[in-house]
Amino acid sequence: MTRTANLFLVILILTVALLPVSAMAEAGTTELRIVRYASDNRTVLDETTVDYLWMKANLPVYGDGRTHYFHEGPVLEEYWENAHPGEEYDPWDPAEDVQGSVLQKGDLGAVMGTGVTDLCALIGGAEEGDRIAVTCRDGWRKTFPYEYIYRPDPRQGPLVICWFNGDEAPGEKQGVGYPDTTYLSGMRMAFFADTSSNPWGWHIFGNNDMQECWDEEYWNYGAQYPSAVGVSGKWVSEIGIFTDRLPPVPVAEFEANVTSGRLPLAVAFNDTSTANPRTWTWNFGDGSSSAEKNPVHVYTTAGDYTVTLTVSNVAGTASVIRAGAVTVENAVVPTADFAANATSGEAPLAVAFTDASDGKPAEWEWDFGDGEGATGPAPVHVYSSPGTYTVALTATNHKGSDTITKTGAITVDVPVPAPPIASFSTDVRAGDAPFEAAFTDTSQKFPTTWAWDFGDGASSEEPNPVHIYSSPGVYTVALTVTNDLGSDMVTRPQFIAATENGKAILFRGTVPLGEGTFSVKAPSGQAYTPNKRTPMGALDAVAEMRGFTYVIGDKKYSESRLLFLDGVGEYLLEKSTGKTWVCFHNGELLDDYGRPSTDAFNRRPVADGDTVLFWYGDYFIYSTGKMEPRGGGVCLDNTLAIVEMTIASEPAAGGATAAQAGAASTSAPAPESPPGVWLPILAIGLFLVLRRV
Repeated sequence: MTRTANLFLVILILTVALLPVSAMAEAGTTELRIVRYASDNRTVLDETTVDYLWMKANLPVYGDGRTHYFHEGPVLEEYWENAHPGEEYDPWDPAEDVQGSVLQKGDLGAVMGTGVTDLCALIGGAEEGDRIAVTCRDGWRKTFPYEYIYRPDPRQGPLVICWFNGDEAPGEKQGVGYPDTTYLSGMRMAFFADTSSNPWGWHIFGNNDMQECWDEEYWNYGAQYPSAVGVSGKWVSEIGIFTDRLPPVPVAEFEANVTSGRLPLAVAFNDTSTANPRTWTWNFGDGSSSAEKNPVHVYTTAGDYTVTLTVSNVAGTASVIRAGAVTVENAVVPTADFAANATSGEAPLAVAFTDASDGKPAEWEWDFGDGEGATGPAPVHVYSSPGTYTVALTATNHKGSDTITKTGAITVDVPVPAPPIASFSTDVRAGDAPFEAAFTDTSQKFPTTWAWDFGDGASSEEPNPVHIYSSPGVYTVALTVTNDLGSDMVTRPQFIAATENGKAILFRGTVPLGEGTFSVKAPSGQAYTPNKRTPMGALDAVAEMRGFTYVIGDKKYSESRLLFLDGVGEYLLEKSTGKTWVCFHNGELLDDYGRPSTDAFNRRPVADGDTVLFWYGDYFIYSTGKMEPRGGGVCLDNTLAIVEMTIASEPAAGGATAAQAGAASTSAPAPESPPGVWLPILAIGLFLVLRRV
């Protein structure tokens, strides 16, 4: 290979290496679990897992890779007006002739795949009365009755799990190919509808088809709009058959983390019974019991103990009795010993000591050799002055005590002169205002002056100040330290949370808003340009003022133009626990899928004097694939964090602002070509120069 060719190869490798990670999308799902559940919806009666290559080779294939299949999306008012000027709006689109609602997001591509009934047959098929659920990698699930899958109306068609796309859609991009290469939406579920319901002879599962083929409880909506495309889940990972069959009677069994030891002995028991028991009854053999699944029990008397576990589910009850499961020995006088994570270093030297005594001591007394001491099994001590130190530990229990002394255990060297390295700690980071926080300087290299900024307008020049936070809020703390050789600063954003009745007040005050738009990017990589004078614009302005970040969700945007707030700072959406953000405008709840899309927090206009509230709390319970309201629902009692704003005006900024991944916005620079565009051009240009040389 020539020298020029070698250089060109290096350039190409560097070009690919420098491409941004965000340009590389996550691959689709390639394996599918087919599973039959018992009536408790937990016990697995039968299951198998296959990948798309096996499905393609061994089961009937639906689709030809050339014919497109569609699910109709929301019929927005403007789409309807374009197709039916002057006619009364009907979001169900009975004629299935509103093309915008089909092409915007509903073209699923020229797909090929495997029928769900053929997949269910791998574990014996479903029966009348069963429910068939499709679950996706991101937790999305849709459940259908038996007849929708096994006796589908032709306007709905068979349910197919698609593992190939032969032609890109004009609206939302699916990717062409297989799910482990470039079919990024695969595996995707689709109903292969017939062509009878629309004027173009397309295979469309329309909103009106959904209305007429399904009972109302199965209809899907995007905001207030019917949307059949919302039942076409991406990244399918499981087909579940939920039956009314009883699970098998459980077989009781358990494990223990320890089976012998000296008093007092804490034993963690772990249920390992089969068939998903619903109740547990433990008898620990010493007169104590528990109804927990995995209890921890402390034995306080020496002896051999028989442990019994009784478990039950809807099918029956079973027990296991294990004689001599736990042996507890009498306590003895401890034998003291300890270890340290460091035995030498420059002053100031922080050493973490760890008790290593035998005999289960209950009390510890440390002498660090420099006039300081501590209690507890694992203290951390800072040696401030150079020297060699002898460390002693006395370990005690109710039987007696023992002392170990290690001469010269710690050697502290004279520090090399250098500028300080700033750091600090505090005894508490949160509490109801007013509350007191004691700050401790932990900087290295012996600072001689300190400048604290507590984030609420107060400051201090003491090395270890105590500060009272009188008002609710989330505060950034900064420390600047100096010595004769220089200075250093450390800043900890949102370090202190002064709460109000247990709720973190992230912001409370007036927010000046200008005119125009700003830019914000979702984790999906898609950028949006909402108006500044919206609740979202107000939040963006606060994020810039206070220096925190926020995250938006855009899964429903293509259907309904809704954006949702998924996180502010460390307060993030947790679907599994039901923690989420909601928005109020002048006391009216906005973040609700049942409201018009114009009421979304990224679209609803705000005026001077309006109030905007964002609440974060435990409002829901995530159950059976959807959010169910928790007791009390969206209320102050369930709220954990608050952003409270009053809107004011400011002179128009004259241009869009930008926020990366929901970060605080800044003035938007002139548009730049992404690295994925200019790096290949640079490589070609360099190659031409080298070729010329």
